[in-house]
Amino acid sequence: MERLVGGASKRCSGKLALTRSHSVAFGSIRATLLLWFLLITLGSVAAVAVVASVLTQRNLERSILEHLAALAETRAVQIEELVDARVAAISALARDPSLVRAFESLESDEKVPAEFESFLGRLSEGLGLESLALVSIEDRVLIAFGSANGLSGADLTRTPWVGGPLAAAVDRAGTLLQADLSSLQPLAGRRRPGLFVAGPVLDGPRVAGVLVAQIDEGPIDALIGDVSGLGETGQTVAVHDDGTSLVVAAPLRDDRNAAGTRRLTRDVETYRSAIRGEGRVGYGIGPSGREVIGAWFHLPALRWSVSVEQDAEEAFAPARRQAWTILAVAAMLAIPAALAALVVASTLGRPIRTVSHTLARAAEGDLRDAPEAAGRGELRQLLESLARMMRDLGGMLGGVRHTSRDIATTAAEVRETAGRQHTVVQDLGSSAAQIAAAVEEMSATGSQLATTAEGVGTLAEDTAARAERGRQGLDRMRDSIGGLDRTSEGVCGHLAEIRRRAEGVGAVVVSITRVANRTNLLSINAAIEAEKAGAHGRGFGVVATEINRLADQTAAAALEVEAIVEGMQQSVSAGAEAMDGLAGVVRSSVETASGVAGDLAAILEAIADLRDRFTGLRDGVEAQSQGALQVRDAMRQLRDSSRLASEVVERLQSSAVRLDEASRGLEGAVDRFQLENGSS
Repeated sequence: MERLVGGASKRCSGKLALTRSHSVAFGSIRATLLLWFLLITLGSVAAVAVVASVLTQRNLERSILEHLAALAETRAVQIEELVDARVAAISALARDPSLVRAFESLESDEKVPAEFESFLGRLSEGLGLESLALVSIEDRVLIAFGSANGLSGADLTRTPWVGGPLAAAVDRAGTLLQADLSSLQPLAGRRRPGLFVAGPVLDGPRVAGVLVAQIDEGPIDALIGDVSGLGETGQTVAVHDDGTSLVVAAPLRDDRNAAGTRRLTRDVETYRSAIRGEGRVGYGIGPSGREVIGAWFHLPALRWSVSVEQDAEEAFAPARRQAWTILAVAAMLAIPAALAALVVASTLGRPIRTVSHTLARAAEGDLRDAPEAAGRGELRQLLESLARMMRDLGGMLGGVRHTSRDIATTAAEVRETAGRQHTVVQDLGSSAAQIAAAVEEMSATGSQLATTAEGVGTLAEDTAARAERGRQGLDRMRDSIGGLDRTSEGVCGHLAEIRRRAEGVGAVVVSITRVANRTNLLSINAAIEAEKAGAHGRGFGVVATEINRLADQTAAAALEVEAIVEGMQQSVSAGAEAMDGLAGVVRSSVETASGVAGDLAAILEAIADLRDRFTGLRDGVEAQSQGALQVRDAMRQLRDSSRLASEVVERLQSSAVRLDEASRGLEGAVDRFQLENGSS
């Protein structure tokens, strides 16, 4: 509240200082009212002047553009009609039969009759032509009359004529069989280029030659040079494109020698667009380099740009004169506005000075004397309201004085209560912090125990998995050993069968041995008988000898087979004994594997029970850890709440101190006012 009271006092002082500064700046209320009246009057007039100037300039611009467009269109039509008339005259003249005879005479190196030359001279003068020339179908000038005498004997297929506008027009006329207009053709010894019309001279279906006429530029210059209705700077500008740059085609108002010599370097796109047939109206840069307003049109017959232009500064001079007239009227209106301001200031000055004096005393703390009502209307109501306000303000300040004392007493009580609450909250915060630390340690221990139980459970699960895989491996080994037992029994049976078969083979060998012995005896007997037979028994003796040899070999082989069979019988007997031993070992291994499998099953049951116990232990530890975390969070919240409550109590103490200081300041601020009862 002290800040509020101090701020109010500062604002009052600032307003009074601002009022005094305004008084110093303007001198008096009369000067202020005079200034505002002048600002309002001149501002309104200036706004009207600006709007009127803008509207006038727009209307004037539209009117000027319409006028220039109409003039440009008229000039273009007039020039087109003039050129068309010349082209039509040349086309009609080219159909004269005497021209055919003239071409025949010239081609046969005969001289043209003098009366024909006189006729052509009078004709060119009557048609407004500067000269006439006859051109053969080989593009050679046979004869020329008038100012074009320099063309006589010229060859249009050679320099400087080849590829020029005149040669092109002659070619088009001979090809299209109709009169054609050339572009501006530069001429030797002549500063200004010439404009030519070429018309074909026909001898039945055959082209006898081409009649070429140079148009007199005087009528065209007269049309272009007409500056009526264009002020002091307006003019008609004709521009053509010579292939390299834009060239002025006719004299200008400020330069009569500009035709064919003045080349444009600025804003050439406006003229080039008009030459292409894209006419426009608006602003541009004229040949003199100044900004112009104008209308640009296309001249199809000559392939020119024809524009009617006027200097923009001259065109808008009426708008500027109107703006100056409005400003002069505004200056004249300032005098009656100043007189009116002085009258109003005299009427309002006295009551306002009374109000200002009263407010100044009130700002100094004197509320004893209220102003007396004077005058009429709103000023009287202002004085009455000011007197009522001062009386109400005095009563309000008296009540504020008593209230500020009550506020000081209340602030002292609040400060004392807040101190006690601050001590209690600090004790509560310390207890909550200790409980939270203990619970946090318990939670950390529970978390470690849960982690350990979980690790043991994981190890038990891994051990159970390994034992299960070992049991499964023993089952597979037992099955394999059982298969090996069965296989060994089958092998023993096969070995017994092999032994029996070997015994049969031995019997067969014995029989073979007996047969071999008998065969040997028979061969001996046969040999004896062959010896007895002499020469007749010699062949039988050879056979008997061979039989004896075979019998010996058979006996020897039988002995070898018998030895092999005996060895095989011995090997089979040894294998059978070995297989019997292997079968015993296999049966013993099967019994051992069965015992180990039973032990592993018991181990698996024990591990499963242990895993369940550790799982229950882990769940219990985790539940205890979660409960500890909840208790820890609750303690932290209690600690934060106590800290917040401590801060609130501290702010309450600070507020109580500030409230006490504000009440003292308010009481001091009220004491500086002098009320009607004289108390201070």
